Amino acid sequence: MQSPNTVKEDCIVPIATSREAKTLVLFGKVGNGKSALGNSIIGKKELFSGVTTTCKLETTTFDDGQVVNVIDTPGLFDQSREPGYSTREMAKCISLAKDGIDGFIFVCSIRTTFSPEEACVFQSLRKIFSEKFINYTIVVFTGGDELDMTFPEYLSKCPPSLQVVQEVCVYFL
Repeated sequence: MQSPNTVKEDCIVPIATSREAKTLVLFGKVGNGKSALGNSIIGKKELFSGVTTTCKLETTTFDDGQVVNVIDTPGLFDQSREPGYSTREMAKCISLAKDGIDGFIFVCSIRTTFSPEEACVFQSLRKIFSEKFINYTIVVFTGGDELDMTFPEYLSKCPPSLQVVQEVCVYFL
């Protein structure tokens, strides 16, 4: 039987138990808008830089007293980095989430085609964090202002690699 912090075999990932702070992890392909989304969540324009090279945690306290930690991660498939760099940085984000991870935000862009590699990363994270991963993941699409059709139409025309993700997550535009 697994303990509350054991997610998969020997992989220990803290499950958030503190209700004082909520920790969100942003991940996605290079250039999809993770940092901009993180800045929007935090409520400040330039906490996260445009190009994230290492995991970075920023914290804010909202007017109602809710504390939110946002971890911005380097972009996936950054060709300027050595192989495995993004994977190591994603693992590092776990150490930044001292009280556990409350949610994952998969940042996709309407401006780019969703790739099979992105679907593979999603499925890999699902394996690492167990099936519970999908219960704590939201897919956010950036670039909606450039969409020349309705969002449901966009999703109906999406590639098969995105359909796999579409079947299990909640979407926001």
